[in-house]
Amino acid sequence: MLSFELLFVYLISIITLIATPGPVVALVIKNALQNPQNSFKSAFFTICGTNLGSLVLISLSIAVILGATRISSLALSLLSLLGSCFIFYLGFSSLFASKAKEQPSNSTPHTQLTLRKCFMQGLFLSLNNPKDILFFIAFFPQFIGITDSIIFSIILLAFLWILLDFSLLLILSYFAQKAKLERFQRLITLFSDLVLCGIGIVGIIYGISHLML
Repeated sequence: MLSFELLFVYLISIITLIATPGPVVALVIKNALQNPQNSFKSAFFTICGTNLGSLVLISLSIAVILGATRISSLALSLLSLLGSCFIFYLGFSSLFASKAKEQPSNSTPHTQLTLRKCFMQGLFLSLNNPKDILFFIAFFPQFIGITDSIIFSIILLAFLWILLDFSLLLILSYFAQKAKLERFQRLITLFSDLVLCGIGIVGIIYGISHLML
């Protein structure tokens, strides 16, 4: 039997969490605005990458919840530190590329952001955020009682997360392109890059301090 009250709370919770500005939202919007001729495809492939990464992390979280595997605290901290470095690299490299584009035309042409690169950026950004494993481990058990079957509940919760994550990110990227934001493309891209750099720096500081404890 499905608990509609618990389902409603779950849907509201994940909509709020997904729509909250973060590295994934910043990357999706940035890639969409950087490729005005293929903005939808750039956002679509980036979201496909982030969702594949989320699906992998959700699977790991489910395995932990069901007791199928255990994750070393040290390994998780190291992965978290590496992930933060990658997030910082995404923002910093994009900032550097933006500066290079402002140089005179006799400079080396800027490499186009391909759809494959969008997908890989989204995938690695998601996979290099192992704290999401802990988030899913802490988040999903609160809604396990959504049905009478634990397995079916986990499948339903994971499916709804991926469905809403994909849909909401696509909607956000659409409004970023269509809601008269094109004129602010450079400013939004700069802000997204700074968000990525900031999150990466905070994550690196936290990761180093956690390893030193």
